Amino acid sequence: PENLCYLFPNPVRGPRANLTYQLGGSDVQRVTVEVFTVSGERVANFEGPTDAAAGLANQVTWDVDSYASGVYLVLIKVYTSSGSTVKTIRKMAVIK
Repeated sequence: PENLCYLFPNPVRGPRANLTYQLGGSDVQRVTVEVFTVSGERVANFEGPTDAAAGLANQVTWDVDSYASGVYLVLIKVYTSSGSTVKTIRKMAVIK
């Protein structure tokens, strides 16, 4: 769901950004977090933690020092044990 994922700070003016999400149930097998440029090039890829209990936040930290200023798209995919996948996309701005 849309309200279970947030990016902080946004826009990013420092060396890193926190990509935070909450999982809705215990059937989560895997979480991936991918960062893309607006032209579609994947620039970062993370395997996200799934160990927080349902309703508590999980977090991935993205080190943005080596990336240019601009708008990036963050895609979070949650894979469940039943075989379904839930996807959420967020925009994040990097300002240097």
